Amino acid sequence: MFEDLFSIPISVGTLVNINASCAQRLTGISEMIRDTIVGEPVVGFDETGIGIGGQLWWLHVASTDLLTYYAEHAKRGKQATDDIGILPDYTGMALHDHWQSYFRYQCGHALCNAHHLRELTFIEEQYQQPWAIELTELLVTVNAAVDNAQEHGRRRLYGPERRRFAAAYRSIINAGLRANPPPPAPPGSRKKRGRGSKANRAISCSGWPAGGDRCSRSCMTFGYRSPTTKRNGICA
Repeated sequence: MFEDLFSIPISVGTLVNINASCAQRLTGISEMIRDTIVGEPVVGFDETGIGIGGQLWWLHVASTDLLTYYAEHAKRGKQATDDIGILPDYTGMALHDHWQSYFRYQCGHALCNAHHLRELTFIEEQYQQPWAIELTELLVTVNAAVDNAQEHGRRRLYGPERRRFAAAYRSIINAGLRANPPPPAPPGSRKKRGRGSKANRAISCSGWPAGGDRCSRSCMTFGYRSPTTKRNGICA
């Protein structure tokens, strides 16, 4: 792009040096963003693989409507999120996908419906199961209802509307379970608790987005592999 605009070629090494210089100058701002996010009531979390020095690393993202914090780490799981230092001290509502490491923290949890919609699209396209279409339509309808409530200054949906959505949600989930019965549990194993309440929180409250794809979109910006990527913190 630089060459196209200015007719001056720019080397990969120069781009790496520019990135390193910017990262160093933004160190204080990056720390401020991280500390601010720790105190936010709702934060979205996600991660994606990136290439650093020819190796697979992980870019971790934490974001709100106004702030986004990026941190790279060699690990994807809890060791990484511990080292990054947001989730260990976080006490608000964490919005994320089903990656198990997130559930090991003692904050609130809400599951990202943007991830759910992608998974439902896969089930619909690959297996043609009607319940997946119904749940997709319900989640989109709930999202629109929550947006409408917020636009009218309400912090939550009216009781009858919440109960109607919750009943429809349970009915569709039961249809999905009938179509895909879980395998029998091994003898002596403990029954796992479901996470329906976490996936369903967008029905009850409007303090966080029902879609929740902000972090996913932040990750998409860096969803590539490059052997020249260096270890430099980036914030936005």
